[in-house]
Amino acid sequence: YILRIVGTELLQNFSFVSRSSLASFLCALEAKYNSEVPYHSNAHAADCANSLEVMLSNSGQDINPLRTASCYIAALGHDVGHPGVNNAFMINSRHELAITYNDRSVLESFHAAELERLLGTVRVLALPKALEHKERQVRIAYILSTDMSKHMQDLADFRLKLGCKDFDPVGNVADHQLATMWLFRASDIAHSAKPWGIHRRWSMRVVQEFH
Repeated sequence: YILRIVGTELLQNFSFVSRSSLASFLCALEAKYNSEVPYHSNAHAADCANSLEVMLSNSGQDINPLRTASCYIAALGHDVGHPGVNNAFMINSRHELAITYNDRSVLESFHAAELERLLGTVRVLALPKALEHKERQVRIAYILSTDMSKHMQDLADFRLKLGCKDFDPVGNVADHQLATMWLFRASDIAHSAKPWGIHRRWSMRVVQEFH
Protein backbone atom coordinates (compact mmCIF):
# COMPACT_ATOMS: atom_id res chain seq x y z
CA TYR A 1 0.00 0.00 0.00
CA ILE A 2 3.05 2.26 -0.21
CA LEU A 3 1.75 4.22 -3.21
CA ARG A 4 -1.50 4.96 -1.38
CA ILE A 5 0.36 6.12 1.72
CA VAL A 6 2.75 8.41 -0.14
CA GLY A 7 0.07 9.66 -2.52
CA THR A 8 -2.24 10.56 0.33
CA GLU A 9 0.49 12.46 2.16
CA LEU A 10 1.40 14.43 -0.97
CA LEU A 11 -2.07 15.23 -2.29
CA GLN A 12 -4.57 15.37 0.56
CA ASN A 13 -4.05 19.02 1.50
CA PHE A 14 -4.60 20.60 -1.92
CA SER A 15 -7.92 22.44 -1.97
CA PHE A 16 -8.76 21.30 -5.52
CA VAL A 17 -8.19 17.61 -4.75
CA SER A 18 -11.41 15.77 -3.89
CA ARG A 19 -10.80 13.99 -0.60
CA SER A 20 -13.81 11.76 -1.23
CA SER A 21 -12.24 10.52 -4.49
CA LEU A 22 -8.54 10.55 -3.56
CA ALA A 23 -8.51 7.18 -1.77
CA SER A 24 -10.41 5.52 -4.64
CA PHE A 25 -8.05 7.03 -7.20
CA LEU A 26 -4.88 5.95 -5.38
CA CYS A 27 -6.27 2.47 -4.71
CA ALA A 28 -7.19 2.01 -8.39
CA LEU A 29 -3.83 3.40 -9.53
CA GLU A 30 -1.85 1.11 -7.24
CA ALA A 31 -3.87 -1.89 -8.40
CA LYS A 32 -2.83 -1.19 -11.99
CA TYR A 33 0.84 -1.71 -11.15
CA ASN A 34 2.09 -5.24 -11.82
CA SER A 35 2.99 -6.85 -8.50
CA GLU A 36 5.31 -9.33 -10.26
CA VAL A 37 7.55 -6.64 -11.77
CA PRO A 38 10.64 -6.17 -9.53
CA TYR A 39 11.62 -2.59 -10.39
CA HIS A 40 8.87 -0.69 -12.24
CA SER A 41 6.42 -1.23 -9.40
CA ASN A 42 4.12 0.68 -7.10
CA ALA A 43 7.09 1.03 -4.73
CA HIS A 44 9.18 2.66 -7.46
CA ALA A 45 6.32 5.06 -8.24
CA ALA A 46 6.02 5.99 -4.57
CA ASP A 47 9.79 6.43 -4.31
CA CYS A 48 9.79 8.63 -7.41
CA ALA A 49 7.01 10.85 -6.02
CA ASN A 50 8.72 11.10 -2.64
CA SER A 51 12.06 11.99 -4.25
CA LEU A 52 10.32 14.60 -6.37
CA GLU A 53 8.78 16.20 -3.31
CA VAL A 54 12.23 16.50 -1.72
CA MET A 55 13.71 18.01 -4.89
CA LEU A 56 10.88 20.49 -5.43
CA SER A 57 10.97 21.56 -1.78
CA ASN A 58 14.70 22.26 -1.98
CA SER A 59 14.91 23.65 -5.52
CA GLY A 60 14.23 27.28 -4.73
CA GLN A 61 11.58 27.21 -7.44
CA ASP A 62 8.29 28.96 -6.80
CA ILE A 63 5.91 26.34 -8.16
CA ASN A 64 2.19 26.97 -7.86
CA PRO A 65 0.12 24.35 -5.99
CA LEU A 66 -1.71 23.06 -9.07
CA ARG A 67 1.51 22.41 -10.96
CA THR A 68 2.99 20.78 -7.87
CA ALA A 69 -0.01 18.44 -7.65
CA SER A 70 0.31 17.62 -11.36
CA CYS A 71 3.96 16.72 -10.78
CA TYR A 72 3.04 14.39 -7.91
CA ILE A 73 0.22 12.71 -9.83
CA ALA A 74 2.45 12.19 -12.86
CA ALA A 75 5.17 10.72 -10.66
CA LEU A 76 2.74 8.33 -8.98
CA GLY A 77 1.45 7.14 -12.36
CA HIS A 78 4.52 7.43 -14.57
CA ASP A 79 5.09 3.64 -14.81
CA VAL A 80 1.55 2.36 -14.25
CA GLY A 81 0.93 -1.00 -15.89
CA HIS A 82 4.61 -1.55 -16.73
CA PRO A 83 5.04 -5.07 -18.17
CA GLY A 84 8.64 -5.53 -17.02
CA VAL A 85 10.25 -5.23 -20.45
CA ASN A 86 11.69 -2.20 -22.24
CA ASN A 87 10.70 -0.28 -25.35
CA ALA A 88 13.20 -2.11 -27.53
CA PHE A 89 11.59 -5.43 -26.62
CA MET A 90 8.13 -4.05 -27.28
CA ILE A 91 9.18 -2.76 -30.69
CA ASN A 92 11.21 -5.79 -31.78
CA SER A 93 8.45 -8.20 -30.75
CA ARG A 94 5.87 -6.16 -32.65
CA HIS A 95 3.82 -5.84 -29.49
CA GLU A 96 0.34 -4.38 -29.87
CA LEU A 97 1.36 -1.29 -27.86
CA ALA A 98 4.33 -0.67 -30.15
CA ILE A 99 1.99 -0.74 -33.11
CA THR A 100 -0.50 1.52 -31.36
CA TYR A 101 2.13 4.12 -30.51
CA ASN A 102 4.12 3.81 -33.76
CA ASP A 103 7.31 2.63 -32.01
CA ARG A 104 7.70 6.03 -30.32
CA SER A 105 8.10 6.15 -26.53
CA VAL A 106 5.86 3.12 -26.43
CA LEU A 107 5.72 2.43 -22.70
CA GLU A 108 5.78 6.08 -21.69
CA SER A 109 2.83 6.78 -24.00
CA PHE A 110 1.01 3.79 -22.53
CA HIS A 111 1.66 4.91 -18.94
CA ALA A 112 0.45 8.45 -19.67
CA ALA A 113 -2.69 7.15 -21.35
CA GLU A 114 -3.47 4.75 -18.50
CA LEU A 115 -3.06 7.50 -15.93
CA GLU A 116 -5.23 9.97 -17.83
CA ARG A 117 -7.85 7.30 -18.47
CA LEU A 118 -8.06 6.66 -14.74
CA LEU A 119 -8.21 10.38 -13.94
CA GLY A 120 -11.13 10.62 -16.37
CA THR A 121 -12.92 7.85 -14.51
CA VAL A 122 -12.18 8.84 -10.91
CA ARG A 123 -12.61 12.60 -10.78
CA VAL A 124 -10.02 13.46 -8.16
CA LEU A 125 -9.26 16.97 -9.45
CA ALA A 126 -11.97 19.63 -9.21
CA LEU A 127 -10.82 21.99 -11.96
CA PRO A 128 -12.37 24.02 -14.78
CA LYS A 129 -12.17 22.17 -18.10
CA ALA A 130 -9.61 24.53 -19.67
CA LEU A 131 -7.32 24.33 -16.65
CA GLU A 132 -7.63 20.55 -16.47
CA HIS A 133 -6.70 20.28 -20.15
CA LYS A 134 -3.57 22.37 -19.56
CA GLU A 135 -2.46 20.28 -16.59
CA ARG A 136 -3.19 17.08 -18.50
CA GLN A 137 -0.75 18.18 -21.19
CA VAL A 138 1.84 18.90 -18.50
CA ARG A 139 1.43 15.47 -16.90
CA ILE A 140 1.74 13.76 -20.27
CA ALA A 141 4.87 15.76 -21.13
CA TYR A 142 6.50 14.85 -17.82
CA ILE A 143 5.81 11.14 -18.28
CA LEU A 144 6.97 11.12 -21.90
CA SER A 145 10.19 12.81 -20.81
CA THR A 146 11.18 9.68 -18.86
CA ASP A 147 11.97 7.80 -22.09
CA MET A 148 15.63 6.97 -21.44
CA SER A 149 16.42 6.58 -25.15
CA LYS A 150 16.24 10.38 -25.35
CA HIS A 151 18.11 11.06 -22.14
CA MET A 152 21.63 11.78 -23.39
CA GLN A 153 20.55 14.04 -26.25
CA ASP A 154 18.11 15.91 -24.03
CA LEU A 155 20.78 16.28 -21.35
CA ALA A 156 23.23 17.70 -23.89
CA ASP A 157 20.59 20.18 -25.05
CA PHE A 158 19.85 21.15 -21.44
CA ARG A 159 23.53 21.77 -20.72
CA LEU A 160 23.65 24.14 -23.69
CA LYS A 161 20.56 25.87 -22.37
CA LEU A 162 22.16 26.28 -18.94
CA GLY A 163 25.07 28.03 -20.61
CA CYS A 164 22.86 30.69 -22.17
CA LYS A 165 22.89 34.06 -20.44
CA ASP A 166 19.14 34.45 -20.83
CA PHE A 167 18.27 31.13 -19.17
CA ASP A 168 15.89 32.09 -16.36
CA PRO A 169 14.05 29.23 -14.60
CA VAL A 170 12.50 31.72 -12.18
CA GLY A 171 11.18 34.47 -14.46
CA ASN A 172 10.72 32.64 -17.77
CA VAL A 173 7.76 30.26 -17.96
CA ALA A 174 9.31 27.93 -20.55
CA ASP A 175 12.62 27.74 -18.66
CA HIS A 176 10.74 27.18 -15.42
CA GLN A 177 8.86 24.22 -16.89
CA LEU A 178 12.06 22.82 -18.40
CA ALA A 179 13.85 22.95 -15.04
CA THR A 180 10.89 21.33 -13.29
CA MET A 181 10.79 18.60 -15.92
CA TRP A 182 14.44 17.79 -15.24
CA LEU A 183 13.68 17.50 -11.53
CA PHE A 184 10.93 15.07 -12.51
CA ARG A 185 13.33 13.05 -14.67
CA ALA A 186 15.93 13.06 -11.90
CA SER A 187 13.40 11.73 -9.41
CA ASP A 188 12.76 8.74 -11.69
CA ILE A 189 16.38 7.59 -11.29
CA ALA A 190 17.01 9.18 -7.89
CA HIS A 191 18.03 5.96 -6.16
CA SER A 192 21.51 6.46 -7.63
CA ALA A 193 21.91 9.50 -5.35
CA LYS A 194 20.75 7.70 -2.20
CA PRO A 195 22.79 5.75 0.35
CA TRP A 196 24.63 2.78 -1.12
CA GLY A 197 22.44 0.14 0.50
CA ILE A 198 19.26 1.63 -0.99
CA HIS A 199 20.86 2.21 -4.39
CA ARG A 200 22.20 -1.35 -4.52
CA ARG A 201 18.79 -2.87 -3.75
CA TRP A 202 17.10 -0.86 -6.47
CA SER A 203 19.89 -1.68 -8.92
CA MET A 204 19.51 -5.39 -8.24
CA ARG A 205 15.81 -5.07 -8.95
CA VAL A 206 16.62 -3.54 -12.34
CA VAL A 207 18.95 -6.44 -13.11
CA GLN A 208 16.32 -8.96 -11.99
CA GLU A 209 13.65 -7.35 -14.16
CA PHE A 210 15.60 -6.98 -17.39
CA HIS A 211 18.02 -9.90 -17.19
